[in-house]
Amino acid sequence: MVKVYLDISAYNRPFDDQTQPKIFLESQAIAIILQMVETQMVELVSIRIRKQSQSLFHQAGSHESLSSNSWIETRSG
Repeated sequence: MVKVYLDISAYNRPFDDQTQPKIFLESQAIAIILQMVETQMVELVSIRIRKQSQSLFHQAGSHESLSSNSWIETRSG
């Protein structure tokens, strides 16, 4: 099954100015993708950020990337 990831901005697209052709088409595409998820034609994939007791900036340090596998977990469904 094809897995699809939708960024948070995709979920907000239907609330944007639909008089702009690009935004209208993107909104329609999102609606179609969500219908495909409901009919199990594709699988929606998301990420979950785990809570940490300390600040992520403090843990990662000022020169390290914050996209560490220790705090971002990919999950399906």
